[in-house]
Amino acid sequence: MIVHGIPSEKVVLVEGDIISIDCGAIIEGYHGDAAYTAGVGDISPEARKLIEVTDASLVAGIKAMVDGNRLSDIGHAVQTVAEAGGSTRSCVSTSVTRSAPRCTKTRRCRTMGRRAKGPKLRKRHGLRD
Repeated sequence: MIVHGIPSEKVVLVEGDIISIDCGAIIEGYHGDAAYTAGVGDISPEARKLIEVTDASLVAGIKAMVDGNRLSDIGHAVQTVAEAGGSTRSCVSTSVTRSAPRCTKTRRCRTMGRRAKGPKLRKRHGLRD
């Protein structure tokens, strides 16, 4: 899997590949990004499952973003759905701050899967109702 790849005439997408289009924006000094993933033509059942499980994981994480939950509750929800779908654990995260988004290996992996850890989420953080 290539993430943040550079377009090339040497690498051409073929039927069965998975592509993620990742777009970023800088608004009032904050950097953010979002991605859309799709299959190219007909894809394998494994590739389809990967897309479906990651989408379901995202939805679970968003649903966990409610007032009173803890930051780790989001990761717990994502991880629970991903692992139930056959995905393995990873210690890589993306931080979005006033500097460029970056993927980093993090020591916080020791809390993976644990609920009710970290800062409390509050409505003032822009959470959903």
